[in-house]
Amino acid sequence: MGHRLVNSANCKPKDQGEAIEHYLQNPLRCQNVSEFDRMKSAVYPGSFDPFTNGHLDIVNRALKVVDEITIAVLNNSSKKNLFTPGERVELIQQVFARHERVKVDQFSGLLVDYCRSNGKTIVVRGLRTVNDFDYEHAISLVNQKLFPEFETMFLMAKAEFSFISSSIVKEVASLGGNIDEHVPLEISQKLKQVYNVDIARHPKKY
Repeated sequence: MGHRLVNSANCKPKDQGEAIEHYLQNPLRCQNVSEFDRMKSAVYPGSFDPFTNGHLDIVNRALKVVDEITIAVLNNSSKKNLFTPGERVELIQQVFARHERVKVDQFSGLLVDYCRSNGKTIVVRGLRTVNDFDYEHAISLVNQKLFPEFETMFLMAKAEFSFISSSIVKEVASLGGNIDEHVPLEISQKLKQVYNVDIARHPKKY
């Protein structure tokens, strides 16, 4: 017999951080959707040039905590990228074509401005190394100063993805290496087109 979900007078979190903590402590008592509208949706920002299986894993794990996630592709004109922001958005949309809980968008400028204008207060960040944490922690503090309701959810990369980065994937692909295990199928096919690589003739792995 399933649990009956009830509304509790104590399920009235004051802010984002308290809402998450309260929900995790009372998963069955705090299921009134209206009380948790603010914590249901998160933003996962990044360049994603290209999107890797490490990114994919972070999205799937974040969806265990939030109901919906928006992958926000950064449009940074000062950085040389392989794919345009529009191309990256299209590729990621192909990866999540059957996932209704995943949206894909692009933005430029400050992340806090994008979050504020779209009513988002939770941001997801993946961490591969200790250095990643030092950098992301500092950025999260600045963002929270600019936008007090802003909360960052850090997820550590799984061991099998801890060495994968977009730059490494591009370098290996450009040299004819096999990147099929490290990026979604849609991304692998696009990289092979870009670099004109026949993986069957160059079955290199790293």
